[in-house]
Amino acid sequence: MPCGYHPLTYAERCQIHALKKSGLSIRGIAHQLERSPGTISREIVRNRGGRGTRHRQAQDRVLTLTADHGKEFAGHREVSAALAADFYLATPYHSWERGLNEHTNGLVRQYLPKGTDFRTVTGAQVQVIEDRINHRPRVSCTANQMQLYGPVSVPLLKIQ
Repeated sequence: MPCGYHPLTYAERCQIHALKKSGLSIRGIAHQLERSPGTISREIVRNRGGRGTRHRQAQDRVLTLTADHGKEFAGHREVSAALAADFYLATPYHSWERGLNEHTNGLVRQYLPKGTDFRTVTGAQVQVIEDRINHRPRVSCTANQMQLYGPVSVPLLKIQ
């Protein structure tokens, strides 16, 4: 992720949709959301549909999944069909083919250590883990300094 990149939140996507629908210009939307006009323009172009911007689909879509050859992915065909997404299996012993996958696994392992029986993990527990990972503090580079942005006081929670 490039330094200084701040992904749009779902609330911002909804605001872009509503403001665009009301006839406000891209510059006007950018000014109101305190974002770059380029960010707003890219969002509108990426998520344009026949009936306007698709802010809901932009937030919820999964296009591809990449996994290793672990037994936990034995049902990858069913997952791929359920999400209508392409599923890629990395070449064995080529961890560089799935860098984000390995990073995310490390984050998840903070909550669910190796050996955890995933059949005992509830959907609510998965949602808590997902929310905590998605809202953890991140580093942003501005001018000559680095700073944290995002929720800074997210306590770690080990789910049993």
